[in-house]
Amino acid sequence: MPKPKTPITLQVNDIKKEEFVAHYDKKVLLVEDSLVNQKVTSIMLKKAGFDFDIANNGQEAVDYFNKGNDYLVVIMDCMMPVMDGFTATQEIRKIEQRDSLVETPIIALTASVIDDDIKRCFDSGMNDYLPKPFNKDMFIEKVELLLAKNKQIA
Repeated sequence: MPKPKTPITLQVNDIKKEEFVAHYDKKVLLVEDSLVNQKVTSIMLKKAGFDFDIANNGQEAVDYFNKGNDYLVVIMDCMMPVMDGFTATQEIRKIEQRDSLVETPIIALTASVIDDDIKRCFDSGMNDYLPKPFNKDMFIEKVELLLAKNKQIA
């Protein structure tokens, strides 16, 4: 059985946030069922300079990947109707494997800070997590770190 991924410790680097966003032309996929959370996160993403798509549940997120969409990162709510974020992440990982795609970083968006819930995020294939609520700098630092870890950032 593969060893579960461990949470990433954030390290601030020297890249200015505006320069970081300008390096990427891919969109962010926000997967969130709450209209209020969609609005708040959308405003934050716009202010950070990201283009994005919104999926209202995990099934819509899987559909985006099945249609060949390529994302810089996915922000995945964990608890949603139709298909939860854990199942959606597992399905996205299957699509990436089937199509020989590079793994898209998936960041769990969760109100829970309980160790078992966080472990479940990593066990399902997510790469990191953000506690609700989060801010623009927290998000960009997570994305920077994940992309650097995946050697996608210079």
